[in-house]
Amino acid sequence: MNTVTQEKDTASCTAANSTNCVAPTNRDVKPKYAVTETESAFEVSVEVPGAKRESVEIGFDGGVLDITASRTDSIPESWRPLGSVVSRPNYRLKFSVADSIDAGKISALVENGILKLNLPLKEAVKPRSISVN
Repeated sequence: MNTVTQEKDTASCTAANSTNCVAPTNRDVKPKYAVTETESAFEVSVEVPGAKRESVEIGFDGGVLDITASRTDSIPESWRPLGSVVSRPNYRLKFSVADSIDAGKISALVENGILKLNLPLKEAVKPRSISVN
């Protein structure tokens, strides 16, 4: 009979759940993302499954967009975990954007595990049509 033993994390183990207690691991991961361009903006979709709106932080400084999000899992109080091998990643994505972005008009929305960013272009750089007389 083969048995598998897991290292116990005594800091997170209590008398109530000390059997096979394993602490979840937290680590930063780079989420998958896609960037599309329209005539008036860049649109960025970032996969942040398990992250709630309250855990998403977006910073913009010096032409660098910095996105962080934490995944949170809620476990009913009536459940008594016996162990865990689930990782709960912290998402981190950082990239430079063009000077043509109007930083004051950047907007964001989290929906169904997808963070959607709208990075509008400054009026001066939007394509326009010039009529010929």
